[in-house]
Amino acid sequence: RTKMAEVRKVVCIGDSNTCGTLCPCYPEELQRRLKSSESTSHWEVLNEGVNGNTADDIWHRLDYSVFFHKPNAVVLMIGTNDMLYERSPKESMMYQRKLVTFEEQHQNSPRPFLSSFSFNLDRILSRLCSVFDPSAIALTSFPACGEGDPEAYPTRAAPDFLEVIRTMVSKH
Repeated sequence: RTKMAEVRKVVCIGDSNTCGTLCPCYPEELQRRLKSSESTSHWEVLNEGVNGNTADDIWHRLDYSVFFHKPNAVVLMIGTNDMLYERSPKESMMYQRKLVTFEEQHQNSPRPFLSSFSFNLDRILSRLCSVFDPSAIALTSFPACGEGDPEAYPTRAAPDFLEVIRTMVSKH
């Protein structure tokens, strides 16, 4: 008798970069590559990307977007909207309403969105690492923003957000 292939799940969670709204859908590419691999396992890649999500949004949906599926691995692409919301007063006001408690505790921070991104990424990774072996968690950086313009806000802000990601990878 032929042995049935084990079904393994990967949840990809993030914002529109994961969802595939504005760029190629990396979960679809991951599914294609895993399907063509020589693995004895069958991999199912679940796309839990939501347009406009920030680290805070992802923190609040971990239960139903990740843990509900009981995956074997998680891919997390995070930070684009946290970085972009830092610059727009209108978007900042909308996002800050969600962060009142956090911001009250960190009033002296010169960059509230960088601080909140760090805070939320830390608690997301802590929660994921409490359930999964760290080798089953892939944290990816967000794609380049700013169209290569060195004066564009995303180009100037990205290194700080990427440093937070590097720090959190080292920590967890």
